[in-house]
Amino acid sequence: SVRLAKGIGAPIGSVIVGSKAFIHKATILRKTLGGGIRQVGILCAAAEVAVRDTVGKLADDHRKAKVLADGLKKIEQFTVDLASVETNLVFFDMADARISPAKLCQVLEQRNVLATPIGSKSVRLAVHYQISDGDVQYTLKCIEEAVEEIITGDAKLEHLTNGATTNS
Repeated sequence: SVRLAKGIGAPIGSVIVGSKAFIHKATILRKTLGGGIRQVGILCAAAEVAVRDTVGKLADDHRKAKVLADGLKKIEQFTVDLASVETNLVFFDMADARISPAKLCQVLEQRNVLATPIGSKSVRLAVHYQISDGDVQYTLKCIEEAVEEIITGDAKLEHLTNGATTNS
């Protein structure tokens, strides 16, 4: 099967290939699970555009993801497995950082960079055909600045808290 709703930008959908018996079973299962949508022509048109116009851009998305991963690897607090970057998704580990993935993602969102915290130690970034090379560099700059801002802010807060405790 091929999922159309991820890397190529279709709104929903998948394509499956198989024998008549397999397709028949899949159709029954789809209906059983509530997948029978009416008036799907507009969705099919969007999927057709995605397949026709976007599939050829996947290799460039993968290249940009590798550039992003390489830049993240240079940030001291992060660990990135460059060999695992094979698609448009980049995951990096923050176990060595003094900040949480959720906090980093929150600060990045203020800079219009969307990232997803994965548990308490990792973050996921996605690259797609509307992300330019300049956007990748902007993202790396924002991440570096956000890490510095969070660490500096936490250090100031810790200093103020320790100072207040000492003076009490």
